[in-house]
Amino acid sequence: MIKLSLELTRSEANGSVYRPHTELVEKVSGESFEAVKAKCEVDGWVIHSWSASEQLPFDEGYAAAAAGIGSDANPYAEHFWKHNEWWLGWDSHQESNS
Repeated sequence: MIKLSLELTRSEANGSVYRPHTELVEKVSGESFEAVKAKCEVDGWVIHSWSASEQLPFDEGYAAAAAGIGSDANPYAEHFWKHNEWWLGWDSHQESNS
């Protein structure tokens, strides 16, 4: 997954307001960016700036555990290094929240 880190802005009576926002996308493309942009604009926000970074398997596993997803949902093949990293993230969430 790719993490888009956005800084959103919108005009209000007392001036411009800024807020951070994060979206996860499968890939960065014109189409995926336009979808994120449209989603933000529904609430009146405009993208002021953005950056993209790959989300690490550990973070994906941690987020899955936080969402209540079981460890059997690990998307990586067992022989692939990302499988263990994903599981370590999932396990870390379980240990820190038990």
